[in-house]
Amino acid sequence: MHYHISLANRVRAALAGRTGVVEKEMLGGLGFLLNEHMFCGIAGDRLVVRLDPNLYEEALQEPGVSATDLAGRATPDHVYISQATLSTEEILRMWLDRGMECVSRMPVKKAPIVKRVPKGKPPRPRVDPGPSPILRIPRSGPPR
Repeated sequence: MHYHISLANRVRAALAGRTGVVEKEMLGGLGFLLNEHMFCGIAGDRLVVRLDPNLYEEALQEPGVSATDLAGRATPDHVYISQATLSTEEILRMWLDRGMECVSRMPVKKAPIVKRVPKGKPPRPRVDPGPSPILRIPRSGPPR
């Protein structure tokens, strides 16, 4: 899946200057994370926003908002917002704020552990010796 570049640029501009926001390509689209939690993303030409599950049904009543079908099933904490609904920067910022508010209450995820290669000699590559040869040792004495 590809994402809409002009929508991505609008989201980047709206999030400029906000601390702790990370942009990451994920699941064939583009995601924006706060404290390692995705709060919004772009899937195709739609904005995906994470919401408090208690506000999910209410959000679906708004025009241009639909249920997500990530991996073929509905998720009760994410909604799609059509580009037509995001006609002004104010509306876009409102949806981004809703997503950020949702994840800001979540505990901060620990950064993933990255194994570091020690400085100095690079590690020797492991060589697969292949199957071990079978040695046939002739028996002494008369054949049976």
